[in-house]
Amino acid sequence: MIRVALLWHMHQPVYVNPFSGRAELPWVRLHGIKDYSGMAGVLGEFPGVRSTVNLVPSLLLQLKKHLAGEIDRFQEVAQKPAADLDAVEKTLMARHFFSLHPVHMIQPFPRYQELYSRRSELAQGNGTSADWRDLQVWSTLAWFDADRARADERVQGLREKGRGFSEADKIMLFEAQHDHLAGVIPAWRDLESKGLVEVSTSPMTHAILPLLLDPRVGRVANPTLPLYDLDFNWEGDARRHVQDALDFMQHHFGVRPRGIWPSEGSLSEKVLDLFQDLGVTWTASDEINLARSLNPGKDADWSGLRDKHLYRPWIAGKRELRILFRDHDLSDRIGFHYQKMNPQEAVEDFMLRLREIGQQVKDAVVGVFLDGENPWEHYPDNGRAFLRNLLARLQRDEQVEAVTLSEAVSMKAERLRSLSPGSWINGNFDIWIGDESDRRAWKQLQRTRDHFIRNKDQLSEHETAEAQYCLDVAQGSDWFWWFGPEHHTGDLEVFDRLFRLNLRRVYELTGTEPPTELIMPISSAMDESLIKARPPIRPLNPVLDGEVTHFFEWRDAGRLNIHAGQGVMNTGESVLVAVYYGFGDGRFFLRVDTRDQAKERLHRKEQLRLGLRLPGGAVRKLVLPPEPGFGNGAVGSVIECELALDALNLAVGDRFELNLEWRRDGRVLQILPQDGFFAIDVPGPKDYATYWRA
Repeated sequence: MIRVALLWHMHQPVYVNPFSGRAELPWVRLHGIKDYSGMAGVLGEFPGVRSTVNLVPSLLLQLKKHLAGEIDRFQEVAQKPAADLDAVEKTLMARHFFSLHPVHMIQPFPRYQELYSRRSELAQGNGTSADWRDLQVWSTLAWFDADRARADERVQGLREKGRGFSEADKIMLFEAQHDHLAGVIPAWRDLESKGLVEVSTSPMTHAILPLLLDPRVGRVANPTLPLYDLDFNWEGDARRHVQDALDFMQHHFGVRPRGIWPSEGSLSEKVLDLFQDLGVTWTASDEINLARSLNPGKDADWSGLRDKHLYRPWIAGKRELRILFRDHDLSDRIGFHYQKMNPQEAVEDFMLRLREIGQQVKDAVVGVFLDGENPWEHYPDNGRAFLRNLLARLQRDEQVEAVTLSEAVSMKAERLRSLSPGSWINGNFDIWIGDESDRRAWKQLQRTRDHFIRNKDQLSEHETAEAQYCLDVAQGSDWFWWFGPEHHTGDLEVFDRLFRLNLRRVYELTGTEPPTELIMPISSAMDESLIKARPPIRPLNPVLDGEVTHFFEWRDAGRLNIHAGQGVMNTGESVLVAVYYGFGDGRFFLRVDTRDQAKERLHRKEQLRLGLRLPGGAVRKLVLPPEPGFGNGAVGSVIECELALDALNLAVGDRFELNLEWRRDGRVLQILPQDGFFAIDVPGPKDYATYWRA
């Protein structure tokens, strides 16, 4: 008898901006109506196939918040009346509303394909209200699981309609979406109660525990990494990540998980001790970590030992905690390769390989662990033909039994002397600590955590919990996945920024100005974050009264591009709509226009802060308008102010950098630019001659 243990890992990082409280990417919602609901439906069709679903709390927590009304930025734009969309929102749609597999998820729908073929035109803001409305609908409608869509007359009716959607259609669409999302957790709870799946979990925000417990383990797993000076032991944090996850899952499922799929399949001896201490009975990882535990430094010899050792549970040291290591090849075949094959041929290949294992190994236990959401859009029909064929074959094959992980590890286990630390990617932690960008992020995280520890006694209970949660989010593995050169995403700027915003929030909760480094991008793949401002063409001499006194007052001013560097979104509410600047008679002038009357906003305890980075690296933070003695200013419908160049030690030819923050009750609503600074040169007469234009 061959026992195969399927584990479907379902996970999303925390996309919520800690300042706005809004999710900045839509993947919880969109995968929710496709994979998190659809997979439960398919697995429920085959009662003879038991498997394990690993649900990460950070995913479920965001799902619950969405259902409570905290919708993501993309849904906000999709719900807005199409006739009211502004240029920024249309740019967001043209860039992101086609972010799905074009062959399998766009081409099947003629109207969506038509809009996709016109995306260059749409990127210029061109298109009718009907075009934009249809795109708003299809960017969600195409994600619904096909089986669930056919069973819901609202969704199926919209698919059959195809085009010419109304605003009422959009309302119905998002009502259907809400209903489908509301069924996700109950569906998995029902499958577990029937014994069809075992629900396991991962650390609360998907933290990579070996590096929290000892970042030097990165060089243990790969001694060729350069030396680095990270040295800490955040055992309390690691313990909280696991304890909170177990408590969260018990609260929502009524059963405490027996097993933990460690984030990124990453284990170490210290992690095993932590799991056992918290009552976890099983965990899992990739076969490469078993190979290195049995035969250190001799990966090439593993093929000769693989069949003998891989297909059984293991125990490390004197612990009782069981470990099952996955068959890397079989797991990757489902995750990456079978999508290119005919479904029946792919299933036949899988079963043939299972039978070969059974012929070589008596009572084999085969672990097949992979993402439960990401592979399917690369398959035709969301992989349903392949998955149903696979489950049907497993159910009727008398020589194969599909089991849960708890059942799999109950078989006779062998004992390792010790476990080699590593992840499911190459048996090391290079992706998360191997690049200088990764280590820069860890150092920023360490400094922020140290700052929190020093200052937490002055915080209220609520502030302490919020700051700790921001640190927990920043400890998630996903940010580090993208910082280095190994992986690419069009959303890199969002991941980079969300990591830094969580750290900034910790400083602000303690009443401390965040360090300037948290303004600058971490990833080496991002562009240098100095954005050249459009220069003024003549010296200025504005009347500082908070009003645009006459047309020519600021006509020759330079201008800061408020959309530069902000990608598709900002940290929260958009307040600033235009920023002008210039020089004259030894002074630097600045005018800031707000969405409504600036004076009314400042009366509501809102605040505009100017950050300056001066030649030599000195940094100054000022509240605008400036206090008397350092500058001058006025607030009316706009904000106008001046700063003396002498007070800033600036002269003609110097370059300085600035950014702006709009705050309400101490919380940042908007940052310009979102990353880095605007670069401004102090002009002289020759510069004005160069800048002048008719």
